[in-house]
Amino acid sequence: MIELLIVISIISALVAIQAFAYINSQRSARDSKRKTDLENIRAALEQYRSNNNSYPSASKIVFKQSCTKNGALQDSGGNTYMSPLPSDPYCQLYFYYYTALPIDCNETTIFCTDYALGAKVEKSSTCSVAGTNCAKSGVPDCNYCLGPYGEK
Repeated sequence: MIELLIVISIISALVAIQAFAYINSQRSARDSKRKTDLENIRAALEQYRSNNNSYPSASKIVFKQSCTKNGALQDSGGNTYMSPLPSDPYCQLYFYYYTALPIDCNETTIFCTDYALGAKVEKSSTCSVAGTNCAKSGVPDCNYCLGPYGEK
């Protein structure tokens, strides 16, 4: 009977270790996808700026807070830079953020000269320096942030 209890205890410990490793690998995979998505969006934003001399205003990039597809990144001339915009891989809880800077820019009278593009990564429990810069740029609840020159 004691031998059986020892075997069950060992098997339970191994299952618990495997479950923890599986959960961590899933988080890492989602975080990698987030970072890749934001880099792809950043590249599309740079193409947009190259053609329009301004980044898009915040009203042109809206990330839905659900698992439905986002719209496309297009300019007024009908050029499409990314369609559809990607969604966060864990869209039930997280979504991407975009803020054009200065806050009151509109691409015609006030050019959008900067932006903050952010996401909340799961493997970071505290807000890093990058997250603090995101918050200063008007992007809420994120701890990974990109701008025109890479990570903020």
